[in-house]
Order: sequence, then C-alpha cells, then structure tokens
Amino acid sequence: MELFEELSVPTPTPAASTDLVLDEDYPPVAPENGYGAPQPPQTRNPMTPRSTFDVVKSKPQYMVFVKATRNNTTTTLTKPNGDPIITLSGGKVGFKSSNRASYEAGYQCIVGIFKQLELEMNKGDLEWQLYLKGFGQGRDAAYRALIAAEGTTVKQFLTSVTDRSPIKIGEVRLCHQQHAVNAYRRHGTASHLSPLCSLILPLSLFSLHLPSIVITTSALIRRHLILSIRPAPYPLMSAAAPLSGVLPLPPAREIPSTFAASLRSWWAAGEKEGAASEERLLRKLPFFRPAGSLPSTPDDDMHIVAQSSRVELNNPKHYLNTLSMTATSASKASPPPAVLLHGYGAGLGFFYQNFPSLGRWAGKRGTSVYAIDWLGMGRSARVPFTVKSKREDIDGRVHEAESFFVDSLEEWRQKMGLETMTLIGHSLGGYLSVVYALRYPSRVSKLILLSPAGVPRDPNTTEPSREVTDSQATGASDDDHAESATQGRVQDLKSEQQSEQRKETRARKLFTYLWEEGWSPFQVVRSTVFWGPMLVGKYSTRRFIGLSEEDTRAMHDYIVNITLAKGSGEYCISHLLAPGAHARRPIVDRISALKIPITFVYGDHDWMDPDGGAESVESLRQSGNGHGRMYIVPHAGHHVYLDNPKAVNDLLVKELDRPLVTA
Repeated sequence: MELFEELSVPTPTPAASTDLVLDEDYPPVAPENGYGAPQPPQTRNPMTPRSTFDVVKSKPQYMVFVKATRNNTTTTLTKPNGDPIITLSGGKVGFKSSNRASYEAGYQCIVGIFKQLELEMNKGDLEWQLYLKGFGQGRDAAYRALIAAEGTTVKQFLTSVTDRSPIKIGEVRLCHQQHAVNAYRRHGTASHLSPLCSLILPLSLFSLHLPSIVITTSALIRRHLILSIRPAPYPLMSAAAPLSGVLPLPPAREIPSTFAASLRSWWAAGEKEGAASEERLLRKLPFFRPAGSLPSTPDDDMHIVAQSSRVELNNPKHYLNTLSMTATSASKASPPPAVLLHGYGAGLGFFYQNFPSLGRWAGKRGTSVYAIDWLGMGRSARVPFTVKSKREDIDGRVHEAESFFVDSLEEWRQKMGLETMTLIGHSLGGYLSVVYALRYPSRVSKLILLSPAGVPRDPNTTEPSREVTDSQATGASDDDHAESATQGRVQDLKSEQQSEQRKETRARKLFTYLWEEGWSPFQVVRSTVFWGPMLVGKYSTRRFIGLSEEDTRAMHDYIVNITLAKGSGEYCISHLLAPGAHARRPIVDRISALKIPITFVYGDHDWMDPDGGAESVESLRQSGNGHGRMYIVPHAGHHVYLDNPKAVNDLLVKELDRPLVTA
C-alpha cells in the first residue's frame, strides 16, 4: 500500500543553543523503505551545545500516517521497519453532505490507531511519529483526538509531526497558519521566523506543544524546512513547583476591549479552550497533576495529589467534571471527605484560592477534598432540561428542578464510593446542599453554606442585580478572621443592603426586569454573539479588581468559556427561585428537619439577606439541633471565598475539624 508519495523523514542535526533551527539546504534523507523508516540514533560531541529540542531517538519509532481527503480519512500504523500493523478508514461520500460525519469518522479512525498503539506499548518501550497529508476534516480530527482524553497515553511518546500537506496560498489553511505564527510571536518565542516559515506553521501544533515538530512542504516547493521548536516556558500564576513531564500552557488571553478582540475570543471559545482555562487555575496548586503528567507522585510536604477527571453517571451522556484532592495515606480516624459545590452559572475553578488550604488539610488528616461542576454547568455535561409539571404546580416544578441537580450528585457519590461527606456550597450550591441533605440525610455529616441562596422568606431582601453591578470587596488582610454573627453585625449588613436598594441604578432595574421576564444572564451574553467576551470582560475587570492582572485574565477566560457553552442547568433557576432570587420553597422553612452541624457564612458586603441565616440557626435550635452557627467575614461580598480567601480558608478548616454529631 502506498502511503505518502515522496515521503521522507529528515533527521534534525545538533545546533548551537538556538530555539529555532532552519536549514533550507539540508538534504532530505532517503527513506529506507516505502514507509520512510527513521534513521538510527545520532552520536553527539559532548562539547557541542545542545539545541533546545534536539532529540536523540533511542527507542523504536513507530509511525502513524493520516491521509485526509474531503470524503475520507485513512489512517495507518506501521512498525519501525515500515511493516503495516493496522489500517483504518472512514468517511461519507459527498463533501457538502458529509459535514461532521467525515470528522467523526476520522476521529474514530485515529482513536482506533491510538488503542493499537497502547497495545504495542504494553509489549515494550516505544516512541512514534505522526505524518499528515490533506485538508479533509479527518486531519483536524487527528489533532483534536491527540489532545483529548483518548490521546492522553500516547501523546507522551510522540516525538515528531511531519506535515506533507501542500501549501494553498489564499485558502483557509494558510490563514490559520499565519494566525498561529502571529499568536506565537506575541509570546516572544519565535520572533525571528522567516516569512516562508510563517506560511507553513500549523495552528494545531502550537496548541499541542509537541516536543519536536518537523514540517515539510510539498513537491511544489521542493524544499525541506527543518524546524526544531521549543516554546519558552510560560510563567505559572503562582510559585508552584514545576510539574515533572508537563508542558506549560499558554497564558490567558487579554480581556477584550475592542470588537476585533472580542470576536477572536468568541471564535476560540469551546471545550478545548475551556479545559485549558480551567487547568490554568488548577495549576496554581503545587500538588496538581494534569492528565498525562509523569510521574504522578504526591507532594513531599503535603502528602496530597490533585487530579481532574470526568465521572460518568448512570446515563452515559451525563458526567460531572471533578477535581479530586486525595491524601496519599489514609487514616482510620480521618474525617469524611469534603465536597465543594459552586453557585449559579459558575464552576469549580472559582474555588482556586481555596484549594491549597483545603488540600493541605486533606493531606494532614488523611482524607479527600472534591470539587465538582453541577450537571449542566461549568464543564460538566450540558444536557437538556425539561419540566413536566404545570406552571401553577409550584411544588412539582421545584421538585423536578431540584432533582435534576441532587440526583446527579447522589449518582456521583455512588460512583466515587463515598459513604458520607461534608458539603461546602456557595449560593445556589448552598441551597442545593441543604436539599440534598434533606433527601439523603444519612450521607451528609456537615453543611457549610457560603452566602447561600433561597434561605429567607421575604422576597424583598435580596438583590441579585448586585452580582452583576457590584465591584469586588477589597481591603482583606492576613489578620482578618470570620466573626460570629451577632445581632449588631447582622443589622449593619442589613442597613447597607437597604442603602443599596434606595440608590438602585438603571442597570439594576434592567437586570431585575430581565430576571422577571425569565432571561438567564448567560443567555443575554450568548445573545450578543461576538460582543459576548467583551461584555464578560466588563464584569471581570470590575468583579475581580482585587486579583492580580494575570489572575483576572485567567478568571475572565474561564468565565467566557463556561458562559458561552450550551445553556442547560441555568434554565432550572426560574423553577427554584422566584424574581428577586428568593426561593419558591425557602430553606428557612425546611432546615429544622436536619440534625447535623450547619454553618452559615456571609460577607460583610453581601447582597444575600443574613436574616435568613440567623432565622435558620434559631429554627435549628428550637428543633433540638444546637449545632447551627453563623459567621460574618470582613472585606467580602457575595463571593466571600474569593474576596477574602485567607479568612474563609481558616474558617473552613476550623469547621471541618469540628467534632461530628453522634446519634
């Protein structure tokens, strides 16, 4: 079988300490057989400076060939000597009608090749090279499969990519390649590329951060350009120790201030960018290990390992995005694991400043801490939601909407094998934590509710518009600590809220009107299409003013990607909360049935009504549960855990160590 015509495999030569090796006169090495077997390992003068990615191949080099046409994708895996192992092909005849069908077929082909590669890896150490040719959707599918979960194992052993696709001046490929070069130049690592090189650097390769990239032009140019590229290390957002075997992520995009920048951000948004934006936040953890990192070892000082994953539920289309922080040595006296649950339209990445402290607690106590994205939010499955109850059946609507979330949480608990857990919920996550505890009381050991939604009865005590219009509370210091909520502190917070209500702006009135009309804030952003990222940027720069510039960009990028994702869980909100963000079935009327320790936490600039928490603590006391507490955190608003993380982290550890109630 003929694979690629005139295929050759050039071998990079040692170069003197440069990031880019360009030798237009380098002669192509004649293939040893029809499949272009790699050359034997080179010897090196020990005094010769090592180029940044001059790889000496010492392991068997398997080869994967991907030939993509408009209608079909053919993939072949060969042994180092060129003997074919497996060939897979698929597609749909008719380019206009093929659309995603051709992409999916190509994706499945390359995934099948990856599985065969894994089988070969079980027989012994190996490395492999990828050869591409053509412009069909299967070519893009090969790149995407490589960076997806299916490519986690094999991509670690990929040594080079050879692109044999002909250059098509003025067409899509050239446009994408030029954009890739421009983006790469902004990172300061390839500013001296020649114009000809700029025309042939593919966008996908930079997003993959492959160790060695060999790109050859077609016979139309008859030149072989040998590129050995190593991206300069991008600074992490913290002083976390470098991760062994993990390539750096590119920095977050600038917050768009122009339509053009907003359009670029909108175009780039998607699952891949969302995963990268989340990982930027998680890499602040010194004990976080991205998928495929080597080795996956615990932090020596903290005895903890953190990894993210998708946990599939009973329905194969349903999964919850999960961060697991697990102690390397369990203790018989360890407390139940803690689970962080985010608020409406947010994601687990919002807790990035709380993970280090909670991780240290888990490592010290020999337990685990988890954070999940609710079904239909964050990076969890965006599944459709429908309510069968009639509009006037309030209890039925509330029950169905609550079940959408808490049933998936129960399925997740079963999949994770947890007996009991402490739930730490913010805003809507706090409301749903109480609902879960009411339905599954034997599975919850404690509740810690951070500015929970849906607690009070009075519909005029909350101002959801302030979530959009308020700036981040600032002034937090290391000396801050949460204080018990005395009647005086609660009254001070109430006075501030009443003052804000009196000076409500037009923006707040517009927000309230849209809420009453059933609009989701995220639906508003998606409706603006190309202007969406710029609209989110106005929120990000105001709401996260207390963060560093780099962290603000990272949070903005994260919010853009989860906001522009398909609407799902956000549509449940109108069934749970009436206009004004008060619950149709207030928590204060239901919480007395619980017999476990419950802690309410509010910021001193919170827009949630603290009276609801105070009344709930009193309701618990009257029902015989004296384990209810309430705290006010200084210099903090509704996102209390983000505005004053030091004070909240200290409080969380204190409450997690609080003795359990024995029956």
